[in-house]
Amino acid sequence: MIPAITTAELIESLKLIIPVLAAVGGLTTAIIGLWRFIGPKLYLKMVNPEGEVKLGKPILGELTRFGNSLDAPLAYLYHLEVINKNRWMPANNVRILLTRISRTATDDTFLHENLPGSIQLKWSAKRNEVESCSSQIIGAGSNAVVNLGFLIQTHNDFELDICVVTPNFQGKIQANQKMDLEVVAQAEHTRSNTVCIQIFWDGQWNNYPDLMKKHLQVTVVKCKRREKQ
Repeated sequence: MIPAITTAELIESLKLIIPVLAAVGGLTTAIIGLWRFIGPKLYLKMVNPEGEVKLGKPILGELTRFGNSLDAPLAYLYHLEVINKNRWMPANNVRILLTRISRTATDDTFLHENLPGSIQLKWSAKRNEVESCSSQIIGAGSNAVVNLGFLIQTHNDFELDICVVTPNFQGKIQANQKMDLEVVAQAEHTRSNTVCIQIFWDGQWNNYPDLMKKHLQVTVVKCKRREKQ
């Protein structure tokens, strides 16, 4: 395994390389180009217990107990994974952000919701709320998992697992509603690809994940191109 480069070693290397690059082009252009080459490279994807994620194909949910007790209600959970594909540099202050959301209205049209800024999703398997919502360091060649959302058997809605809930943000859908999302991993000086997800629930529950994905459809879709404002 190739060892990760420390910050001090990177700075010393830049001192040698930047003057050469600056002589060819502008200093700013040289630094940006060099950082894109050697900096962290984040890749974001949905987690599918069945294996490969395919566009337009519903993803299998993780069936588990929503709580630590044996009588806790069943729930289906859905996750995303962020990978730092750079094997030399860590990615600092990484957060997974919901940047856009649309929901179906009563007339089946989509309504874009005005988010109070980008909304952070919670990291998985953390001990408390502070850890779940803190920015993370993704080491060189490493990965981390974040919660997308969940449906609890005893509840009437699918809910996004977000860090901040406000009266004006409805991160939920009920039976026969759809939700379109855009999600991205953000870090210092870099960000990942955008993952676009559509969620639909017909209001039915099934204890078998293979059958449940016909009722609760969490699907990665092609991102829509939007006109520049």
